[in-house]
This record gives sequence, structure tokens and C-alpha cells, in this order.
Amino acid sequence: MPNLSSLDPRAWTRRAQVHALVMSLVLIGAVCHNVALFHWYIEDAAIDFGFAGNIANGYGAVTQPGLERLEGYSNPTWLAVLVVFDFLGADLMVATHWIQLVICILTVPSVYFAGREVFGRKNDVALVPPAFLAANAQFAIWGQAGLENGLWNLLFVLGIWRMARELRDEEPGRRFPWSAGLWLLVALTRPEGILYAAVAGFVHLCWHVVERRTLVASLQWLGLFFVPWGVYQFVHYQYFAWPFPNTYYAKMTLKDGSSLDWNKRPWNWTRNFFLEMGQVFYLPVWLFSVLGRTGPRTLLVGASFALIGASLELSDNQRHLLLLVLSVLWFLFWLGLRATATDERSSRAILAMGTGMALALYAGSEAMRYYLEHVPNEVPVPELFKTAPPYLLIAVAAVLPLFSFGLERWALRVFCWWASWAAVFFAVYTEGDWMKGYRWFAMATVPASFLFGWGVDAFARQVDEMFSMPARERFQWGPLSATVVAICVLGQLPANVYQTWKVASSPDPAPRGIKPRIDYVRKVMEKINYREPVVSLDVDMGAHLLWTDWRMMDIAGLVDIPWAHHKFEKPFVREYLFQEMRPPYIHIHGGWATNVKINSHPEFRADYFEIPGFPAGDKSFHIGNYLRRDLVVKPGVRDEATGVSFERGVVVYPPVVPKAGGTGRKFELQVALRNPLVTENKKKTDDDFRLLLFAVRDGAVVKVWDVPPGFDWLWPHEWKAEEQFYGAMTLPVGTLEPGTYDLGYVVIWEDGTLLAPAESAPVPPGVVVGGRDGAPVRYARGEVVYPSAMTVVSNDERASLAREERLAAIASAEALDCEGAEAHWTGALQHRAGDREWRAEVLPNLERALSTCWATSSDGQERPEQLRRLMRARRWTFETEAYTSRATALASTLEAEGMAAHAAQDWESAYRLLSSAVELDGTRSFARRYAEEARAFRLGIDPASLEVSRAAEAAKRITTAKKQRKSTVIGKDHKFVRPNRPAVPKPIEEPATMEDAEPAVVEGGAG
Repeated sequence: MPNLSSLDPRAWTRRAQVHALVMSLVLIGAVCHNVALFHWYIEDAAIDFGFAGNIANGYGAVTQPGLERLEGYSNPTWLAVLVVFDFLGADLMVATHWIQLVICILTVPSVYFAGREVFGRKNDVALVPPAFLAANAQFAIWGQAGLENGLWNLLFVLGIWRMARELRDEEPGRRFPWSAGLWLLVALTRPEGILYAAVAGFVHLCWHVVERRTLVASLQWLGLFFVPWGVYQFVHYQYFAWPFPNTYYAKMTLKDGSSLDWNKRPWNWTRNFFLEMGQVFYLPVWLFSVLGRTGPRTLLVGASFALIGASLELSDNQRHLLLLVLSVLWFLFWLGLRATATDERSSRAILAMGTGMALALYAGSEAMRYYLEHVPNEVPVPELFKTAPPYLLIAVAAVLPLFSFGLERWALRVFCWWASWAAVFFAVYTEGDWMKGYRWFAMATVPASFLFGWGVDAFARQVDEMFSMPARERFQWGPLSATVVAICVLGQLPANVYQTWKVASSPDPAPRGIKPRIDYVRKVMEKINYREPVVSLDVDMGAHLLWTDWRMMDIAGLVDIPWAHHKFEKPFVREYLFQEMRPPYIHIHGGWATNVKINSHPEFRADYFEIPGFPAGDKSFHIGNYLRRDLVVKPGVRDEATGVSFERGVVVYPPVVPKAGGTGRKFELQVALRNPLVTENKKKTDDDFRLLLFAVRDGAVVKVWDVPPGFDWLWPHEWKAEEQFYGAMTLPVGTLEPGTYDLGYVVIWEDGTLLAPAESAPVPPGVVVGGRDGAPVRYARGEVVYPSAMTVVSNDERASLAREERLAAIASAEALDCEGAEAHWTGALQHRAGDREWRAEVLPNLERALSTCWATSSDGQERPEQLRRLMRARRWTFETEAYTSRATALASTLEAEGMAAHAAQDWESAYRLLSSAVELDGTRSFARRYAEEARAFRLGIDPASLEVSRAAEAAKRITTAKKQRKSTVIGKDHKFVRPNRPAVPKPIEEPATMEDAEPAVVEGGAG
């Protein structure tokens, strides 16, 4: 291998210069491949960004400051890197791409230098793994997706490099097993990392046993790995109270044995990967990598290729069965030729002619197949061949490495082989992944790159021997073998680059792609003037954690402990979603709606309604947005005597308008309406209306606003009989000058008719009806005018009024009048309606004052009131000493009582006490764990109860199916006849018309 120790390239040998040139080109290619994804992060990456920011700011591993501890990530080492950069002030949405690009630039040459250890310093094969890595789509896609894959690859190659140094034959016992530390980091980078670390430790031990070395190094390896691993697991458990990340529980599903079914999703996803990425055509290369090519190993490779190929082809459409047969025959032909040939030149000519004929035959058959599209392609085979591949592949993964013993660096070959297969079996076990780009196979890119190096080298030398039969030095390639290596390496490019292009041009959801939904929900909350903390039921948690302070209910369960542990059990969903949390906004549709079975809950149909979506592209809207009904319509919120009754039953109540700001500002209008025509038993389809609000000054209309009942989301005919629309709308002042204005309404029916106040209904005092009793008409006949209902002030006075209300709120809070303080704050907001910057500026001081007020006022209260006041204090902020001291003390008491109730199996009390404790103090992880355990028992969704109920449901389905089969008699050309009808079925007569034909109905299956 070239000596690269000198920094002066002129001192390098020609071979060293060639290596440097090739590696420069490879590194440039890898960088370009990675940069192609520079515009994108996978949405889940923002979950890491959110957690990193909270940890860096001292809030701990929480989704939002003040909430409970939650391990909503599964990559602690990568998260640690992000925490460091966030702590240093980096914007992770920008910096992470550069961090991962630097990791890529470090990984590719690390693979090269590790290759020098693995293949030998004089071997050119060290150039193959970095070239494989640079071309690999999974390395590029997931190296820039914002997740842990780039760090995983770097740690993996460093672990292989260190293992290669430790397992040198010439230096037994002189290498301390520092590789254990690297594999420890790998194990902490992903949940399944422990599997790869276990393989590394097992191979390390096997090498010492086979080579008859001392086991001291293996004991050192185990100690260096498991001591810190055990410490980490202990600290982790004490912090989170769960042995595994929350993501594990969210994704854990009951297995039905489909992992061994060749035609189900687990294996289909894996098969698609090998087909789309073209790796199935490299089967001989992968076999050579683990079996080698010396002596009878070549024959073993051929036999394995035939066995695996035949099994895979016979289990599917046999499309490439001819190619497999030709390959095997060609291989046998070469073996016979080598055994009998005496003339090297004629042997090469015959072999070349045979190769050409085989390829021509295969090409011709493919052309014929495309031409004759309707000719059957499949050959009937026994059922065994259709189910055998999974078992065969498991055997191949386990057994073939046994034949590696005796090869140079056999331990490293075995490790890379098993590590690559670990990725395959993990993909099968998890039933694939929803993301594009085959993420699970990104874990195997580094070990696969070394296998590719071994396999390509052996395959190239085999081809060289077949056609030229030279006796070459083992570290050198001849012209033919070098060409084969180049073809194999370059052959990786088309499928991989195409895969990267597919993902880059149409990527999976990114955090910024979810941002429009966040902005949409924020605008919805502002439109209805919702002033409580937002709770949202949704998916795509990354963007929400990064750009909101909302409390997220994650349907997928990644960052939601209750949902992760109880899935979509109906009693749980009813309690958690509709009784406890009652989120103002729900976003759910498609598969998630099906999983949750949300429409099966009467609470959803009664309490929520769908609102229009938002643009999700040039021609589509994002649907599945639901708002809680009581935020728009409420039962009887206004005194009936204050309303004006119009024709057709519409009732309009007096508007409430705080003082509005001057020109260009906004003001808040509170309006209540009722539509008594709607009844519970009969819904109208023609009783929709809307209002026009107008301002009058000096007898002239100076401004008109459109006031849509139900915000044009919940139409009047959809209201229930007892409901009123009670909306707090923010409207623009426009060009209105300071002064006092009359406000009037005009009610417009959906057909454009103006409604007039009902003659028989009394008009409340002070209300003027245009055109009645000599009152002038300012805007339209039938108008209702409220004199001096609105006052517009100058911007300075508006600011002064808001300041007075804000100071009054703080003063009331100091006097422990917490309700009064909140009312004054609402008044301040109304004076500065729509002013986000002002609110953000003054809110922190007010939050601390209100939190202190509510917390302090909880002293001496009964337990329920004390808890309510502390929770109200937490609603404003948890970062006050008044709240922290009291919440901690009460949470300790609640947790102790809850654990006692749990021990006594008083599940109701245990759940209430423990869940309240963790709501007060989010650091009490064990309170959450035992609260959810108590919830499961009290709702009957604990594992034992679920098993019984599922068994009962299964038995019920079987009984129903049997009854249906017994009640059905099947004939060939007749209707189905019940047993109580004549035994001889009556033939179906030809209908006179198509309308007379009865539909064919099959009941009960085959019978």
C-alpha cells in the first residue's frame, strides 16, 4: 500500500498519487451526492431539534418547558451532539446540514484508512469501500436527513478500524480493546445498536478462542462495554422510569407471524429494496465476500448462488430464471473447460464464445417476453418453494460465515456479514418503514462497503482467472480484473443516484412542510380569540415541538406517553381525548382516523366539527381539521330579553365592543346570535344567514363589516336548538377617526332577502329599528342600531388604556385577586387587539405575577381547590418560586398517596392521585408510569384483560361465521336458498330489463 506519511505529494510513489487522486474524486462525489439533499430534513429530525433546545436551555428532556419528562427520541449520542451546538447558539435547522456534511467528509476517508487495516496496506481494494459508500443512496439520503445515520456510520467505521487493529495476528495481546468504547457509542446511537455491538463482542471473543489467544482482551472488552452501559441504563431508568424509549412503545405492535411470510409486507419491503437498488444482481459478489474464492470455495459460491437464486426465482414470477440457469451452466462449463483445456488461448476463445451465446440467449428471451406480453411467464412449482425463501435466507445468514474460517481477516468478514444481515432482519421485524429511501438499510452501508470490497476483489480475480488464467501477485489486479472492479463499482451508480433523485425531487414531509399547518392553526385560534394554552391532537410532532409552545397529543405516540402505551383502545381514547384533554383542535384523517376509529366515538361527532382546510399545493387542500364546537357555539350565553328577534326566528344580541384604536388598528367585537328554527329532530337546509355590521357617525354610515355567523365554519342550520353563536371577532378599524359611533346590524337571508325585526317581538330599551316609529334608515330597512355602542380613541390613548389595564392586572395579582387580574389582562388584550409584538413584550412579567397569585392563593385551601389553583398557576408559568415550592410539596404528597393506592389496587384513586402529581411536577416520571398502569386496570385494557376480550371477540366472529355458513346453500346457476325453502333451487330467470335484475349477494363465504 502506498506510503502516505509524507505531507509532500511529490515524495509519494506513483501508486500513492493514484490513490490520492481516486480518493479525491470519491470524496467529491460523496459530497455532491450528500449536497443533493441539502434542501430537506425528514420531519422526525425536528423532534431531535426540539428536545436538544429544551435540554440545552436547562428544561430537561421534555417536549415543551414545564411538561413531563419524556424520551421521545431514540438516538442519545446524536442528540448530545445537537445539544452542544444548540448550547453554543447554533440554529439547528441550518447548522445540522453542515454538521452532517462534515461527518460525511470524515467518514469517507475513514473507510479508506480502515480498509488499509482490513484488506492490508498493499492492497488496492481499500479504494472500493469508500467508492461504494459515495455512490450509496442510503448513505446520502439519510446522511443529510437530520437524523443520526451520519454519526452512526462514522462510529461504525471507527469501530471496524479499531477492531482490525486489535485482531492483528502479528500483535496478539498488545492491543487494548478500545473498540468496545466505540461499539458502546454505536449501541447508544440507536435502539437496535446493542445488536450490532453484541455481534462485535461475540466475534471478538470467537477470534480469541479460534486463534487460541488469551481471553483477557475479551474480558476487558466486556468490562469496557457493559460497565458504562449499565451505568447509563441505571441513570436512564431513574430519569425516565421506562427501560426503553417512548418511541419503542409507540411502534411496538403485536406480531402475527408475518415476519416469516415471503409475500407479506415485511419481506416485500425488503425485496423491493434489493430490486430497486440493484443489489440482487450482485448476489455472486456478496457470496464471494464471505466465502472467498480459493480452493473449493469457488464451487461453494456457485452452489450457494444456484440454491439462493432458484429459491428466490421459483417463489416469485421466475422472470430471471433463465439467467440463473445460464449462469450456473456457464460456471459448470468453465469448471469442465479448466479441467480439460491444454491450450490457454483456445480456452479463452471458447469461454468468450460461450459467454456471448449465453448473454445473447437471455437477451433474446427477454425481447421475446416483452413482445409476447400475454404469454404466461410462470412455471408451476410446489408450494414449498413459495414459502421457503425466508427460512433459506436465515440459514444462509447464519451458516455461510462458518466457511470463512481460514480466510484472511475471517473475523472481520464474519462481523461485516452478520452486521449487514442484522439490518435486513431488523427491517423485516419492524415491517419496513413509512419513509422513502429505505432508512433501515442505511444502518448497513459501512459493513456492506467492506463486504463489497472483499466480494468485488474475489469476483474480479475469478473472472481474470476464467479468461486469462495468469498467476498474479495477490495484491494486484490485471487489466481484465481491474475492468471488472470498475464495472462493479460504477454499476452501483444508476440505481443509487436514481433513488436519491426520487427522494430529492419528491421528499417525505419536512419540518418546513408542516409549518403551514402550524400557521393555519395559529390563525384559527387568533380568529376565535382563543386565549388559553393550545392543546392539539396531531401527528408530525417535529415541527410542532420546534415552532410552538403547544401541548401536543401525538396520535403516533412518539412524544405522548399515554398514547404510546395504550394505542387506540376505545375506553382509553374516550377518556384521554374527550374527557381529560379535550383539545380545541384536532387534525386527523386517512389511516390515522381509521386506526383511532375516531368516528366511532359519539363524543367526536357531538363535540367537534370540521373546518375548511388549507392549501397543500397548487390544486389541493389539506383536510381533516376539526374544531371543538363549544368554541363557536354555546348553549344560551345571553339573556333572551336583551335580544332582538327577527323574522324567521333569528335573534341578535347586543354587541360588546371595547374601546378601539385609531386608524389602521383592530378592535374586538363580541357578538351573539341564535337560530331557533333549528330543532334536534329536524334540520333545516334553507335557514342560513349572515350579518352586516355598520358604523354610523353624524347620521352617515362610515364603515361596514361582514360578520359571518359561526365564522363561516359552522353554518346556522348546523346549530343545535339550544346553541347560540358567541364569537369574539377581531375586525379592522380602517379609516375611522377617534370618536363615538353607533353600531347597527342588518340580517341577510341566504337568498339575499333582508330580514326585519319581528313585529310581535318587543324591542329592548335603547335599541333603534330603522324605519319603525319614525326612526331614520341609515343603511337598510330592518336595521337594528345600538346608539353610541363603539368608541374609537387615538393610538396613544389606546396604548394608555391597555397599560392601565395591564397595571391593574398586576396590582390585582399582588392583592391575590387572581380572577380580577385575569379580567384586567383580557381588557388589555382587547385594547391592543391583534398586536402580537406588544403581547410578546409585556406577557412575561404578567405571567409571573399571575402564576405567583394563583400559587400563593392556594395556601389554606381544600385539596381540590388547592390543586385547581396550582394548575391555574402552572397555566401561566411554572418558573416562579411560589409555584415550584408549593407544587413540589403537593406533588410529593399526591405521589405517596397514589403509590399506596396502587399497592392496594385502588386503581381509580391511584390514577387520579398519580396523574395529578405528574401534572404538577413533570420530573416525577414514576408517577406517570404507575398512573398509566392504574389507568389500564381501571379501564380494563391491561394485557390480561385485553387478551381475554380479544379471545372473546375472535370466538364471536367464528361463531357468527359458522352461523352464516349454515344458513346458506350454494348452487352453480341459482340463487342462494335458505334451509326452510324447497331443497331444489329455482333457476334464475332472465330479467326483462337490466333494472329488473337482482344484484348477486354472497353470504357467509364458501359454505
